[in-house]
Amino acid sequence: MSQSEITIDTMTSAHLSEAWALSVQARWPHRREDWALLLGISKGWVALEAGTVVGTAIMTPFGATGGAINMVIVSETMRGRGIGRRLFAATLDAAAGRRLRLTATPDGEPLYRSLGFEPYGHIFQRQGILGTVPDMPGAEDATDTDDAAILALDTAAFGEDRSALLRMLKQAGRLAVIRRDGAVAAFACIRDFGRGKLIGPVVAADTQDAQRLISYLAAGQEGVFMRMDITSDTGLNDWLTGMGLPQTDDGLVMWTEAPTVPAAGAARTMGLASQALG
Repeated sequence: MSQSEITIDTMTSAHLSEAWALSVQARWPHRREDWALLLGISKGWVALEAGTVVGTAIMTPFGATGGAINMVIVSETMRGRGIGRRLFAATLDAAAGRRLRLTATPDGEPLYRSLGFEPYGHIFQRQGILGTVPDMPGAEDATDTDDAAILALDTAAFGEDRSALLRMLKQAGRLAVIRRDGAVAAFACIRDFGRGKLIGPVVAADTQDAQRLISYLAAGQEGVFMRMDITSDTGLNDWLTGMGLPQTDDGLVMWTEAPTVPAAGAARTMGLASQALG
């Protein structure tokens, strides 16, 4: 089969079932519902062979200047034919001028390096059946009046306007905040994802506030499969292991430009919205 027999087209909701099947083949945990939520705030492409989806790629825009490339999958039977590079080229064309982020697999890293992405640290996937959750008071449910403060914290920590993502998370899950002197100082989200629940993003200035938010959102979820994707400098590793969430994988974070580094003492992203989204 020649490469010319593969066509690249815009992903629509009609492609979601086949796209989900590719992620199952790749042993990724995403449900069809997870794909649908992601596509709702993103632009996607499919590689088609005789009308069948054999590859996918998604670019999730953040405001006018940033974005994340994710869900780059090629069917096991179609690899080695340049399909991944063609899909990736479609995302780069659509994202022209944006500062882009992705999490690289070992197989994909050489391609991403060749296209201008550089590594900027690791994230750690931690998951398992949630055990005992410590009681750490201090967090509470967010309200509609917190939306602007949550967006401001996230933008300062991540460096891009992720308002569309935050609206999606608010609709799909539950947000919690920590307040100090009447102002929102930290926030986090829990939602359904994959095999169970996912906590993230977690944006806080220190480990203790991150723990308070995680404990608050995890309370009542004991016995549920739980996942978190965390950055390498959170101080949460042993604490999460004690809750039944050991490290199961790590991913190389790559950017086209250096990521934002919050000022000392400022809130920063400790838990990711997902490995794909940062």
